Amino acid sequence: MITHNGLILVPGKIGNGASLEGRGEYITVGDQSSHCMGNLSLCNHGITISFYVFPRRLLRNGYLLSSGPYSIYSKDGRVSMDVLQDVS
Repeated sequence: MITHNGLILVPGKIGNGASLEGRGEYITVGDQSSHCMGNLSLCNHGITISFYVFPRRLLRNGYLLSSGPYSIYSKDGRVSMDVLQDVS
């Protein structure tokens, strides 16, 4: 895991959390294309994604999580999720 643009890890609800102040901070976990997280066709038993969010305010069109086939983001004050499915 690599933090970018001054993101700091802070005590979280479970383990550590990321303090995102709305100034372009983000975390990368490297190339996941050969793993279930980055390629849903490799998820033989499904995938569960869980995280806590404590927003002071949600930015319009701000991403909370994005990894190739799926993204979780805020839009118009609501949290939304998109999942791309292989239609071949």
